[in-house]
Amino acid sequence: MAQEEESDEELMSQVSIDMKFDKTLYPKNERNVYFSEIPKAVLMAVEVSQKYEEMKVELENDAPNEELKQVKKGEYIENGEKIIFFTGVMTDDKGKEVFMEFLVKKASEQSCIMVTSLYELNAKDKFSKEARKAILSAKISK
Repeated sequence: MAQEEESDEELMSQVSIDMKFDKTLYPKNERNVYFSEIPKAVLMAVEVSQKYEEMKVELENDAPNEELKQVKKGEYIENGEKIIFFTGVMTDDKGKEVFMEFLVKKASEQSCIMVTSLYELNAKDKFSKEARKAILSAKISK
């Protein structure tokens, strides 16, 4: 029986991404996803098979979602690297407000690394800098 070819998404999710951030804040992890229970937080990294400029246009043109408030998006340069950001506040299924952040940087000519960070608003002091540390240090490990 022939094996089905894996989709780009499946292959990208299997890529290991090394990042430097305070992993003690996220005691549980599964591959490139890190979790904290109290307060709730998630930090996740994936490789996306899309060119950086295409990702930038897509995020810039993304229509505001009615579930997302206080949306901010744009690009900045840190340590000589261009980073696309998309942030906002959403309400989880229990009615708690959660900060959501997407950070994207170029990994190769054909792909990007995206770091997604979610955390409770009252935990901003604890988690706000970790996604920035993660995206700046993110590298695809072979």
